[in-house]
Amino acid sequence: MKEKFSPSLIERMESAERREQLPPGLLLQALKIGSDMTVLDVGAGTGYFSFPAATLTSGQVVAADPQAEMIGYMQAKAAEEQVHNLQPVLASAERLPLPDRSVDRAIASLVLHVTDTVEQPVQELARVMKPGGLLFILEWMKKEDEARVPPPSRVEPQEMEELLIRYGFKTVRLDYPTDRHYRMISEREMDR
Repeated sequence: MKEKFSPSLIERMESAERREQLPPGLLLQALKIGSDMTVLDVGAGTGYFSFPAATLTSGQVVAADPQAEMIGYMQAKAAEEQVHNLQPVLASAERLPLPDRSVDRAIASLVLHVTDTVEQPVQELARVMKPGGLLFILEWMKKEDEARVPPPSRVEPQEMEELLIRYGFKTVRLDYPTDRHYRMISEREMDR
């Protein structure tokens, strides 16, 4: 990974301001999560999207993150809130401990820009996703005035779409929930 998030960022990641700007339940609606689907959240962090996803399915929600502190945070929160279908897993976006074609829906929120390369996680997502599965990507726009994430670390929507096409995805929706973020929903196509 290019950088690691400090566990001290939990407060900011869970802030009311962030929930107002990027409401997880509303943003997830485009994924059309069904009652018995397996959902993967890559780079889940605090479970910002994992917990809302767990309310939409009786299937398993795998919340993968490479930091043990984040896994511990999600485990404690799941126990406290009695969320039984959330499985925090210590794993990177580049090496997911899941079988091929086992995931119906996947979430990669504000994580691809911190991986060593964007290509390896996309290739791994293509491996674990079922044909017809939907992938939700939320990423930073390339804006010079955004100090939190340096522009060279960001991937423009067109670049992201081209990469996804190479690995068997087609974009079904692209929108801009804020002036700093884009959301892309892509479908895993049948193997060629």
